[in-house]
Amino acid sequence: MLYENTDGAYSERSLDGPKVRIEFEVAGPEEPVERLMKKFRLHQIPTGPPGTIARVLLRTYNLLRLPDGSRGEYRFLHRIPNNEATEYIDDIPDGELGSEWKNRASVPFGAFFIRGFSGSLWLLRNDAYPHRVWWSEQETSGPIPESFMEGHWMDVFPSTGPITASVIANISDAQKPFLIVFKDRATHYITGKYGEWQVGTLHEKAGCAGPELVQTLPDGSIVWFGGTTFWRMTNSGIVTDIGAQIRHRLSRVNSKRARHGVSWVDTEYREGVFALPMDDSLQPNVQFIYDYENLGWRIREDLVIDAALPLPEVNATLLAAVTKYSTVPSQWNFKPGDLSGNVFVYHRMYPQFPIPERTSEYVSGWQSLSGTGPKLHSAHHATQLVLTAMERSNGDASISVYDDWDLDEAVGSPISISSAHPEDTTVPFFGSATLDSTYNYRTQRVYGEKLGIDLASQSVHAIKVSTTEPLALYNIDVWGVFLAGAGSRTPTNDP
Repeated sequence: MLYENTDGAYSERSLDGPKVRIEFEVAGPEEPVERLMKKFRLHQIPTGPPGTIARVLLRTYNLLRLPDGSRGEYRFLHRIPNNEATEYIDDIPDGELGSEWKNRASVPFGAFFIRGFSGSLWLLRNDAYPHRVWWSEQETSGPIPESFMEGHWMDVFPSTGPITASVIANISDAQKPFLIVFKDRATHYITGKYGEWQVGTLHEKAGCAGPELVQTLPDGSIVWFGGTTFWRMTNSGIVTDIGAQIRHRLSRVNSKRARHGVSWVDTEYREGVFALPMDDSLQPNVQFIYDYENLGWRIREDLVIDAALPLPEVNATLLAAVTKYSTVPSQWNFKPGDLSGNVFVYHRMYPQFPIPERTSEYVSGWQSLSGTGPKLHSAHHATQLVLTAMERSNGDASISVYDDWDLDEAVGSPISISSAHPEDTTVPFFGSATLDSTYNYRTQRVYGEKLGIDLASQSVHAIKVSTTEPLALYNIDVWGVFLAGAGSRTPTNDP
């Protein structure tokens, strides 16, 4: 048996259960044959840990009569679609068992880096295995990309040390993507396809000092800091040292704290900015700014930076920092429930940052209440809309309805719905839990909204949901009254 979580990922297979022996018995003349069918009552089936939504039962063929080519491997028997049932009647013959089950491994805990590469989810490094990478399965289509097959991992050149950073690169000469894996003193790569990965060394000295010190520039090249200098890889995969012009300055970088450096790309000024701690500073206090068009450097020493957050959609970078001449200490004490902090936009030295509202929309396809067959073109009066969602924010969403192939003009006024359970809507959200006004956490809940709509005598309809806040939409159902058959103008019950 194994467990399935809310993301569709499978756990490791449990230990083998006991073998079952079947004794043959001849039924009496008045005895129902069904009593002697090969049925097994499975009881005391274990329930899974929190987050389990289903359990999968596995079974072998009859080990005394294995078909040709079978090793007595485990095969799919049944999926229990809940985490409550503790009994199951197994009456499935060997010929109806599913395919051979390929065992999954537990998801590695505490990964330092996560990348999506070549169709798999990649986890890089954890405390137990600092030079190891894992990749998720691509065995089947469907909602299980997060499962990790047993043995699907590799150690990337352990002799060069722990993994320090990673980035995706497209090298034009090779015409295929590469997952670049940085070490402190070397750079390696992974390429190929699922099940046929190739691993190699890109450069034996060009390591990367920290996870936030590598940037992909708009021209396709990659620049990073490591080994007391800056490195640049072109689209052709050629790595060169570009720190010679500022070698004296780089010799003063605090090597013990360099991994805490931050970087970002400033497309407005066509520069890559790398902030590093100098001399005895514990925080990045000098910016090494690389002009990727003119291939030169300049230095800024006016900021002590705690953190940087690039926002490419609005062409800005948020900094938690203070200027060199400020009398305000660099302290950022965020409390639960705070919706803003003391940050500012790079190149604009004034506090706060107005976040523009972005409206997200979901528009359904055209739907009909008449179904297929003779009633395909009949008319209905849609009167109710039932929406099911999971709590995600304390904002509102707007519902608009359309009919008869016209998406340009909504029918009636938009209807407002909440993005949280109607019993308790005024709460900020943090991850998978909510926080009320007294700082008490509770788990998110599924909720429903029943709305009145008025789509008179329509054959098709569409629904649009608009929101500026997170909304986890599960389902939308529309209900209505049958009005007229195909080609008819009056209510009728004709088929």
